Amino acid sequence: MNSTLSRKSDKQAANGHEPSSNGRETLDQSHDRLTELETRLAFQDDVIEQLNAVITRQDKDIRQLQHQLQEVVRQTRQLHEQLDPEVTDDAPPHY
Repeated sequence: MNSTLSRKSDKQAANGHEPSSNGRETLDQSHDRLTELETRLAFQDDVIEQLNAVITRQDKDIRQLQHQLQEVVRQTRQLHEQLDPEVTDDAPPHY
């Protein structure tokens, strides 16, 4: 347990957030932490907006591709019927 506390205080010191001697953060340290959190939040908001734009574009692309695929299938069936209307997809008779 002592090593856990040591790691936490090492981490805080490395981040510039070392608690004061009475265990409380100073006003400057609290302000720095708040600024860092606000910066991270702004960055995350920007990333979320970018990801949403990508997802929206991909959804549009997928819908367009599905429509194109349906059209190709329709045209293929139509062409197949025109070339040989008597050929069916039925299984051949067994001998």
